[in-house]
Amino acid sequence: MPRVYNLGSINLDRTINVSHFPKPGETIDGKVFEDSLGGKGLNVSVALQKAGQSVVHIGAVNHNDKSLSDMLDRFEIDQTFVEKSDHPSGQAYIFLDKEAENSIVVCGGANLAISHDHINQALENGSKDNWLVLQNETNGQAKAVEIALGKKMKVALVAAPFNAEMVIELLDKIDLLALNESEAKELETAFGKPVEKIGCPMILVTKGAAGAVLITPNQTFKVDGKKVVPRDTTGAGDTFFGYFLACWIAKETPQICLELANAAAALAVQKNGAANSVPAMSDVRAATGD
Repeated sequence: MPRVYNLGSINLDRTINVSHFPKPGETIDGKVFEDSLGGKGLNVSVALQKAGQSVVHIGAVNHNDKSLSDMLDRFEIDQTFVEKSDHPSGQAYIFLDKEAENSIVVCGGANLAISHDHINQALENGSKDNWLVLQNETNGQAKAVEIALGKKMKVALVAAPFNAEMVIELLDKIDLLALNESEAKELETAFGKPVEKIGCPMILVTKGAAGAVLITPNQTFKVDGKKVVPRDTTGAGDTFFGYFLACWIAKETPQICLELANAAAALAVQKNGAANSVPAMSDVRAATGD
């Protein structure tokens, strides 16, 4: 079975309900409703697994952080290649307003100190049937890509948090680029051309409630967003990407990949939390009438 190696962040998400996002110098009341498992990378790994894909998560947490390790166990994340770090585990502070929109501050910690030896060891058994997935909440992306290409693996980049320089550096080495709509516009500005003209084999652009677009060399595929009442949009894009890639690897048609990913993200925003909100494939197929 094809395997996905995901070099991705692992965070303790601390979500705070607010009436509105604070302005500079403003103090507002907030309510912490839960600490939960998150990080863009971890969310993607959970989505891939729930969609039926085999995943090797490559990351790091503090060596004394039993609570976060216990959370990973509850999500059945194999911790073989989760490095035990002297740095503090990553944390994210998520402000969630009454419209279910979020504003997030991430403290990278151990996510930004993953050793190259650890990455090399984790990718040792990679092969041409495998994918490497990257985001921008860890260090070591260029090293991981170098190793993956040497093993003829395919590479996917979730370009968030967005950094145009990183995308430009890796663009000719990746097979799939995932962006949200605002990131796609920033990349178009950086390149001075439409995103479909930048030369990546596949580009996935998510548009929140408006759906998503998949751009391939020969055809563009679209899916409209589902009308739902969101409770928490944190991690919805990660859920979309994880489901999309899992379905793509399973050789579903591009349109079916989009539809299943879209349904998964729509279910995710109706629950609180990031990793907590990723739905099971059975629920996703039920939502699409499959």
